[in-house]
Amino acid sequence: MYQNEGYYEFEILKEQIFPDGGMVAVVRDVFSNEINVNLSANSVKNIIDKKVKLRVKYVRKGIPVVFDPELSGELQFEEKKEYVFTVEGLLELKDGAKFYIFKDSHGTKHFIFAGWYKGYEITIKKQILCEVVKITGGGRLVIEPVHPLYRRNRIYRFSFVSEEEVLTSKGEFRHVVVIANFKEDKFYILKKHFKDKKCPGLLHAEWKITGREKCFLNRLIFIRNFRK
Repeated sequence: MYQNEGYYEFEILKEQIFPDGGMVAVVRDVFSNEINVNLSANSVKNIIDKKVKLRVKYVRKGIPVVFDPELSGELQFEEKKEYVFTVEGLLELKDGAKFYIFKDSHGTKHFIFAGWYKGYEITIKKQILCEVVKITGGGRLVIEPVHPLYRRNRIYRFSFVSEEEVLTSKGEFRHVVVIANFKEDKFYILKKHFKDKKCPGLLHAEWKITGREKCFLNRLIFIRNFRK
């Protein structure tokens, strides 16, 4: 049905319009897959009968990877690489949730939940180095600000605090190990990530930060998903 580099119409199911006239929309393809996509202000003006024309870059796992033709700058990014973004503002939704607005070098805006980055010293107009974690089927960039203290594949020293049972945001109990850095910031690590299934006996231990999928210390996974 879809050919690489072809242009097709997609039905808009949901939309969030921003002050500059741009939009984040959920569109549906011919197989009823729902895809998130960024739309420019000009593309929003050209929407007719809740339909928008998008460019299909390619098809991945049966789902078309689509882009707004006017936002072709996003095609220049690669997953797992780092780029500089500018913090343009802070958006607060009706439910009180706050999102930082990050703008890339092509002027496209990206939104990340502010609650996850309280210790990152993110301020308006500041330039932040971010990793492009993923490019979604809708051509949207999933970006992650580089941690102000830690980088992947480097070794750091932490103190062992305790072993605990914690309740996840999904209502599940998980066995975790708690460690702390020199600033007494705590990190929660799933017990299953220990190869020998035993907690370290030393008060202090060195920990290596690796990738998102296999890691001993990763704020993204363990602090986001768990709550006290």
